[in-house]
Amino acid sequence: MSLITPKTALISLSDKSNLDELIKFLLVQEVKIISTGGTYNAIKKITDKVIEVSEFTGFEEMMDGRVKTLHPKIHAGILARRETDLEVLTERGYEVIDMVIVNLYPFQETVASGCEFDEAIEKIDIGGPTMIRSAAKNFKDVAVISDPNDYGRLINEWGEKGGISYKKLLKKLMLVNLLKLSSLLVLKKLHWRSWLKRKMYAFYASIWNKIIHIQVLLKKCLEEY
Repeated sequence: MSLITPKTALISLSDKSNLDELIKFLLVQEVKIISTGGTYNAIKKITDKVIEVSEFTGFEEMMDGRVKTLHPKIHAGILARRETDLEVLTERGYEVIDMVIVNLYPFQETVASGCEFDEAIEKIDIGGPTMIRSAAKNFKDVAVISDPNDYGRLINEWGEKGGISYKKLLKKLMLVNLLKLSSLLVLKKLHWRSWLKRKMYAFYASIWNKIIHIQVLLKKCLEEY
């Protein structure tokens, strides 16, 4: 069975559920932890062994945090193919990032609350989906997790088998995360269209519930894969 044992994790979370359990496990596994903003501050309360993303990239975040992880050192580290790209990374002074733990801004909750247009705009996540897509594209070598409920599966498999299975877990996580991004894009499209037509926010909540139902069904199918 093909297993990976991540050495560097990039963590950026809006939902910090189960964070303590996750971080303590990663520390036992001697994983280097890179993090951003509020997540960095939350991890700092658990351990001093965490590097802020701006320190890692050498690039200070700007525009009130709109630009912080959109940096070649981040995405080259995630996307690097182990068979062909490691030499390029070394030449640039970059390093591999083999675990991405990211969840997105709470867009659906924000618009369902009846927020103003400008507030909804600020909840359009840019860096998070980009990191998830990069990790999903390179899923053979990079673990990507966006749901805190999946931490337990990750911890159990890694602890029992000494690594994460490419065929059993990495592929499932990749598919689930790509579906989640696709669902979110559908929601946003429906949201902006409905906003222009001045429809009620209950419409967005109804659509999101249907999308969640589809995600649950797919996840069950993947568990039987």
